[in-house]
Amino acid sequence: MSAFIVCKEHVDALVTLAVRHGLVPEGDESKIGAMLARENRKSVNYRYSERIKAPAYTFRASLRVPTAVEGLKAIACYSYQTCEHRAWERSQAFKLCRQLEHELISILPGYDAAPWEWFAE
Repeated sequence: MSAFIVCKEHVDALVTLAVRHGLVPEGDESKIGAMLARENRKSVNYRYSERIKAPAYTFRASLRVPTAVEGLKAIACYSYQTCEHRAWERSQAFKLCRQLEHELISILPGYDAAPWEWFAE
């Protein structure tokens, strides 16, 4: 597997979505974005045996809020790049990604109308 550092705009988009869906309080955007950036750097450092610090991060809202599908794809990309280290599934970043996925899935067209339990007719 390989891993790379996602760009700042990618982190900004994730934070923008998290704020919009009530998962990050306004005022905490830079703190949460910095946490996401650090977690991504931790993964790349682990994968490539590096010791590079994540750069300082200051939130800037995305000019365009990603759609639910774009947001889900952005989470998938971020998670793939950030899952290399052993503590990923216990991290705040992992938890935030899972919560955001849940929120975005629930607003997909047809989600509410779909059956809760699947059975043969």
